[in-house]
Amino acid sequence: MADQPDMVPHCDDPLERFLVLVVRYFDGDLDKTETAELNALLRADPECRRLFAEYGTRSCLVRETVDPERQQPGLPPAELPCSLAAPSAPTGPRRKRSLLVAGAAGLLAVAATLAFGFWPPPHVPEEIRVAVVGAVEPGSGDVRVISPDGQVRVVAARTEIRAGDTVRTGPLHGSAAVVYPDGTRLTLVGDTAVTCSGTDRKSVVVHQGTVGASVRPQPEGSPMVLATPAARVEVRGTEFYCQASPDHTDVSVTRGSVRVVRTSDGKAVEVPEGKRVLAEAQANLAVEDIPRLLDTWELDFEQGLPANLHRGRFVAEGLPRGSKGGVAAVRATRRGEEGLFEIASPEMWQRGLFAFHPDSHLHVTYKMDRPDWVNVFICARSAGPNGSHVGNYLFRDPGLYTPPRPGRWQTVSIPLAKLRRAGTTSNAAPGSDEVPYLVIFSSQGDRGLVLDRVWVTRGGPGVVQYKDVE
Repeated sequence: MADQPDMVPHCDDPLERFLVLVVRYFDGDLDKTETAELNALLRADPECRRLFAEYGTRSCLVRETVDPERQQPGLPPAELPCSLAAPSAPTGPRRKRSLLVAGAAGLLAVAATLAFGFWPPPHVPEEIRVAVVGAVEPGSGDVRVISPDGQVRVVAARTEIRAGDTVRTGPLHGSAAVVYPDGTRLTLVGDTAVTCSGTDRKSVVVHQGTVGASVRPQPEGSPMVLATPAARVEVRGTEFYCQASPDHTDVSVTRGSVRVVRTSDGKAVEVPEGKRVLAEAQANLAVEDIPRLLDTWELDFEQGLPANLHRGRFVAEGLPRGSKGGVAAVRATRRGEEGLFEIASPEMWQRGLFAFHPDSHLHVTYKMDRPDWVNVFICARSAGPNGSHVGNYLFRDPGLYTPPRPGRWQTVSIPLAKLRRAGTTSNAAPGSDEVPYLVIFSSQGDRGLVLDRVWVTRGGPGVVQYKDVE
């Protein structure tokens, strides 16, 4: 009796239904009606398009690991994500043991993994999954390893990772290093997630976030591959940063060179030392100089909150004359710190916010409805792709709230040379070889803190100075 075509099970949950369709698409099983249904979901929901791209990228990497000679695994048509074509036959051997046939257990693993905010790993054959890739070394903050079956391990010490494991670091201070036996090292910071596979040939999916890479020379013809939703980075041995989001990938090379292939059209460029490239669908794939750290920096909210602001709530009323927007502190969500209220700038680990100079000053225009202690932290890292968090430089001064002036706007100017590293007895000021990447305003309890503007300049009063805002 001839094999009957697989049937798509009925699913009441839209996410579950979407998952089934995606897995069947990459298995080559969709008919025209099912393809039209998947197309409609992709057109209607940007999140579906992002998840589809992530799943496809990861599926291709797994197939490369299973069959290393397959350099360019089959991909969906170039016009994706809004016009899928129903494949008449699979481009390679069909995966009989897919997430679809894994049944309820597989879908539970999907749900467990989605709770951490990224697409579940594709099925990895047992003989591949048991291979030890390397180890993860926790740095700071929340670090977790998620196995292909959805099991989650909180990482508190050096932990072995296997092919198919996903390493995730949490936002605001989360950091870890993935270390390979040959000495290759990937530094993960902030809200970052990567899935690792391959031993002799290293393959990594960067789902999101920032990775600093120091890659030892790889075997001839077998470069290390980092795949992001927007690009493929081929590495023979070099040092670079890679910052990935659903729609773009930013690669900066500090030593050696890498090859970057854009996913949307297959265009490729070689990126040499001291250069960077931004891969996004609607822009030229242009190689340019890595921007140097700026002497000045500004964060205002006239056009609303920056898209990558870590923490804060937009405010449009009760602002200084002429201002169109500000940001208010919100309750922190980090585990164990729920009583804190914070405003946190964008986290710019790769680029840095500004350069430390002996005469640099931080200026803040602010008000508090319930004045009390507020800590101002500037978080810094050491230089280089393998740089690590070196500390939080603290400003804590009674002048911020004394005498009590509820609801009154004022500006404080703070010489950065006056800051000292929190939690240490060191009297060292921020160093010119350190890179500030995050500014946080934090209080225990809700002070009604609102910021109108934050900026850094060269030069200033040289002492802490407060001025009322008219």
